[in-house]
Amino acid sequence: MQTQNPVDKIKAQFVMVVGFLVLSFVFKTYQPYFIYLATGLGLVFLLLPPVGELILKLWFKIAEILGWINSRVILTLVFYLFLFPLAVLFRLSQKNPLQLKKTPESLFTTRNHQYEGKDLENIW
Repeated sequence: MQTQNPVDKIKAQFVMVVGFLVLSFVFKTYQPYFIYLATGLGLVFLLLPPVGELILKLWFKIAEILGWINSRVILTLVFYLFLFPLAVLFRLSQKNPLQLKKTPESLFTTRNHQYEGKDLENIW
């Protein structure tokens, strides 16, 4: 974890406390537990800064692990739900849009084009 300035640490602490308060409204059954947890975290952050630092380090480590897992899950879903079916469709269509398959004739394509000044205006 990279070092953070004090403002970022305070923001993260505030997000944790407010997040547990929001969870208390979302899950009415466990409302008192989330309120107690938010209050306790707020008091720890205010009264015991070294303990708050440890909680933040743990929080950021959990976030890093979840980010690593989520990126793999999302990339896997994108691959198998979008890219793989598209590749199968292209393979079944017997087309060669990228001209990757070798054909008996040459892959050289003749392009007779006279370049003009407007071709170089926006080359990207």
